[in-house]
This record gives sequence, C-alpha cells and structure tokens, in this order.
Amino acid sequence: MYKTNEIRGTWRDSVLFNEEVGGKDLYDKIKLLLMENIKEKGIPVNFREDMIKSGGIFGTGFPILIISNPNPENKFFDLGFFVNGQTVSFPLLGMSSENTKLNKKEQCEREGKFLRSMMIKPDEFKLQQEAEWRVKILNCYEELLK
Repeated sequence: MYKTNEIRGTWRDSVLFNEEVGGKDLYDKIKLLLMENIKEKGIPVNFREDMIKSGGIFGTGFPILIISNPNPENKFFDLGFFVNGQTVSFPLLGMSSENTKLNKKEQCEREGKFLRSMMIKPDEFKLQQEAEWRVKILNCYEELLK
C-alpha cells in the first residue's frame, strides 16, 4: 500500500473528466486500454495493482496501477495511475537511483557545497533512458485521449 506522502512527483498532469464519467469504471477502462496499448507497442514493463491511501486509519483509498521497468539494473521511478472521483492522477513512486544522485548534486550546489557536488556523478545516459521510457508510456496514455 502506498500513501500520498510517498509521491515523488508526477509523470503527467492530472486530468479532470466530466461528471458522468469517473470512479472505478473510469479506472478500469483506462487501465485496460493503457495496458493493452503498452503491450502492443512492446515496451518493457511490469504491471501490478496496489492501493494508494490518504489520511490516517479512516482515510480514503483507491486502487492504483503501478508500471515498473522490469530491468533490475534500471532503478527507475515507478509510474502510477489512479482515479479519485473524476480526477485521474499520475504519480511517480519509489526511487530512481540516478534522479536521487542528480537531486543530491543540485542540493549541494544550492547550499554552496561545490566540492561535494563535484563528487556526485549521476549517469546522464541512464537519466536519458529513464526519461525515454517514461515518454513511451506517456505516449501510450496520450493515444487513448485521441
């Protein structure tokens, strides 16, 4: 189970659908179409379903589709997809090893720790691979809107 405070950003802005469409039906429909489109394109992914929850013990929870890169060497962010009412959200979850290094490097630079920042070397090729993989998934979703 994920909690909303574990969201690391988004891989797409949220989408608000009209009042006639929403909830579990919308989630199931987009999930099925998105999974089919990704599989048809041959993009390497692992799918799993989990829950995302907001609030304490009595908080609200929704099913979430988690899309992961199956290559264990590529510690990319997991891409999430869930529906809250008529709002579809696309959180980044988990950890991205190269993005973590990049964030640490940028933080050191902001804090004036330039010598330390020079010692942190994110792999720009892996950052590019992660961005390209994420764009392929995003394109599969965008095709559903056409």
